[in-house]
Amino acid sequence: MKMIRPAVKLVLPGVVFALVACGAEAVGSAATGAAVKQQELDNAKRTQQQVQQDVQKAMDIPPERAKQLDP
Repeated sequence: MKMIRPAVKLVLPGVVFALVACGAEAVGSAATGAAVKQQELDNAKRTQQQVQQDVQKAMDIPPERAKQLDP
């Protein structure tokens, strides 16, 4: 039994370190994923604003001009 204790003292810190490293990697991956999603959301909002502006411009066309554009 006395032989096992020194082995546990040597192995246990390595196991703890490995588990902590895996957790840190998972947190880093989650943060990176969240940053990508935030950028996608920002891009989508800009696109939505641009489309809304384009629609508003189209609605502001005088009726005479709109008739000319109709096929």
